[in-house]
Amino acid sequence: MRSRSMLALWLLIALISIIGFGALAAMVHRPGFTQQDFAMTQRMHADNGGGYESVLLIIGEFGRSILVFLMLELVVWLWLQRRLRDLAILLAVVGGGFVANYAARQLMAAPRLPLHAPFVLWRDTGFPSGHAMMATITYGLLLWAVFPRIPRQQRGAALAGVVALVLLVGYTRLYFGEHYLSDVAGGYALGLAWLAACLAALGWWGGQRS
Repeated sequence: MRSRSMLALWLLIALISIIGFGALAAMVHRPGFTQQDFAMTQRMHADNGGGYESVLLIIGEFGRSILVFLMLELVVWLWLQRRLRDLAILLAVVGGGFVANYAARQLMAAPRLPLHAPFVLWRDTGFPSGHAMMATITYGLLLWAVFPRIPRQQRGAALAGVVALVLLVGYTRLYFGEHYLSDVAGGYALGLAWLAACLAALGWWGGQRS
């Protein structure tokens, strides 16, 4: 009974997230929306050498180089432990998310003004943000994997920590002017949709096997 309720929850999260992503995708190139998006993002864009800029640089790498390094470490460890099922799940979920992000960015490609040079057009929209999407998928999957092993009294803190990390990764994209606000929101939405759909599929598969 509990497995069915969890399956329904993941499916609901996936549905809500993909609807949110679709709504953003439908508006992201409308001139009025783009102007508002650009203005809102500029308010968050600083990149002015502030005292905590080096910290934000490191946090941003949790969506790129640190994430890749962590993935490689996990792949090697799971292979050495002969946990091939877990390895396949990791590669399918994270690798599938990467492919989904690439495909979405190719489909959404159109000229937009970059924050660094607002008089030059980009051909790549950056929608959805790869940093935000891959951080959502990777760290969300790892939290799901270790959650049953976390003591009950520490689960709330673990969840809050992962959510804070993912949100900070997205914020660094705005701070350094790498993405629009809609790009980051779209990355979260599509990443959560993909992750929830994968977890629902894993829950259904586990139920069928048992």
